[in-house]
Amino acid sequence: MVEFRILGPLEVLEEGEQLPLPRLKERVVLAVLLLHANEFVSRERLIDDLWGEAPPPTARQAVNVYLSQLRKALSRAGEDPITTESGGYRLQVESDALDASRMQVLVASAREHASKGEPAPAAERFREALSVWRGPSLAGLPLESLGRDEVAQLDELRLAVLMDRIDCDLELGRHEHVLGELSLLVREYPLRERLRAQQMLALYRADRQADALDAYAKARQTLVDDLGIEPSEALQRLQQAILRHDPSLETPAGTAAVNGVPPSAAAPPPILDHDPTLLAVEEPAGRSPSDPSVPPEERRLSRRRLFALGAALVVLAGAAAGVVELSSGSSRPAKHDLGAIPGNSVGAVDPSTSRITSAVSVAGGPDRLASGSGKLWATTGGLLMGINPRTAKIVQIVEPGIHPTDVAAGGDAIWVFDDSSGTVAQVDPDYGSVTRRFGIPRRGADRGEDSAYGEPTSISVGRNAVWIANGPGGLVRIDPRDGSYSTISTDAGIDGVAAGGGAVWAVSGPAAEVLRLDPRTNRVTDVIPLASRPGALSPYPYMVAVGKSSVWVVNGNTDAVTKIDPTQRGVIATIPLGHIANSLGLTVGAGAAWVVDAADGKLIRIDASTNDVTSIPLGVNQARDVVFVEGAVWVSVQTT
Repeated sequence: MVEFRILGPLEVLEEGEQLPLPRLKERVVLAVLLLHANEFVSRERLIDDLWGEAPPPTARQAVNVYLSQLRKALSRAGEDPITTESGGYRLQVESDALDASRMQVLVASAREHASKGEPAPAAERFREALSVWRGPSLAGLPLESLGRDEVAQLDELRLAVLMDRIDCDLELGRHEHVLGELSLLVREYPLRERLRAQQMLALYRADRQADALDAYAKARQTLVDDLGIEPSEALQRLQQAILRHDPSLETPAGTAAVNGVPPSAAAPPPILDHDPTLLAVEEPAGRSPSDPSVPPEERRLSRRRLFALGAALVVLAGAAAGVVELSSGSSRPAKHDLGAIPGNSVGAVDPSTSRITSAVSVAGGPDRLASGSGKLWATTGGLLMGINPRTAKIVQIVEPGIHPTDVAAGGDAIWVFDDSSGTVAQVDPDYGSVTRRFGIPRRGADRGEDSAYGEPTSISVGRNAVWIANGPGGLVRIDPRDGSYSTISTDAGIDGVAAGGGAVWAVSGPAAEVLRLDPRTNRVTDVIPLASRPGALSPYPYMVAVGKSSVWVVNGNTDAVTKIDPTQRGVIATIPLGHIANSLGLTVGAGAAWVVDAADGKLIRIDASTNDVTSIPLGVNQARDVVFVEGAVWVSVQTT
């Protein structure tokens, strides 16, 4: 039997022995097929996850080669499990042959037990499910598109299952057992209020009331300092319940079994002592918990039975996270809604709801942004910050030795550009070290009008080159292998550049043109005018991005975005944005183009299919740049 594993590094086993897998690209193809086991996966989807928004012209043929190599590797274990369908492929996998499928069956069983008020078997099933994980899902594979989001969902599920299991352990009276684990989890996920609630409850039940209140104080300080918000009402209610020794926080009766006392046959529904609909609980015939003849330990057990939270503990902890599903007995963390991005921070906007879901404080104020190697990168002063977008934490601080004015990612490196000195620094994204620095000709001291529009995005990375928009100096191409460069001169200068769609796209503000270059020859193949007649006021294009089968250009003079068809190589739409001032950022993702308006503190969404424009307020501070990463739109904001 062949077994596939994706909950950790990708592995294929036959009779317990690992099969040698092909090269990296073939493993990426296998990973995407396994994420959609027994489902149709289009060739275009595979191309997206292999190369993102900049596939090579030979992408379709390359995918065929990768599939052929993959078939050879898997056929060693028997029949070829990959079937070819019209425009795509399907990987046939038995449910018990894929670790993710086995895990989902165990989680469903655990949540069914939890919904029936059976915490012991639920906890055991949750533990079995967690044991299937061997580390971060598909660790080490550089997925470029939706695959990243799907991997993030798997890892988010692991955390949800872990919190569900802790809920069961708390209901079973294992508060002492989970304290150490919760301490580590709170450090790793400091903004997860559900974990904070579980930690506070466990400390309180362990007769550590002062520590429970201190845990709340630390949670509040973190939320206020990092996000500028108070704890949720649910977490505040838990703190108040601890302060007044609310009997509802007592350990459920079923926990007596942990100490060797047989549990009661069935625990009553959760009842709070101050509930006006308090129900009576039947006690042993002829005896009352207030009867002096009843031993103290039995009186205590009766009180616990009376005020057992049972499933209410799941509700309390889940409510701190925002969403609770009572029907299934499971809970999931909900995203925050901050209302505004605090000053000097990078904030995430959910593209489906337009809510601001998290923020990361960056001392000195973040400026330019980039996405690469699974991280969000932000420049600030003379530093480059690496941020984990899943945990919203700064994980790397790099001193590139220059003053970054722009940053880009590609070719397994992060590239930082210092416009004032004409220096490019290459940064290793794994270790945060500067591996090389390159010098290019300075573009000139005076660029004329562009000061009215701010610094354009001036660096982009293609498959085999780093491109710099060098103003009057034209376009500079750097070979990342040795740092050598060549200059492509233009009549009016280059204000912005983006590599994608098998070409390089450069915009010239004064000339009101978009140039398409062939990266193989460095030749300009097309000149696309943005003004309809000679002598017309220049729209002054100064930012460009490629994605969603279009080239997007921001124009300074006309407050509009021009949409270009990269195949037909012509303008297909001019989209007015209303009044925008000092727009500094442009990105493409989640079915839209995104533009930041610095002066008005808003994010503008342009639907890639309909060209409809919507505006998302970000707060009173100045928005600087925008990038799409890990399923969210991230915006850098500086305090005004």
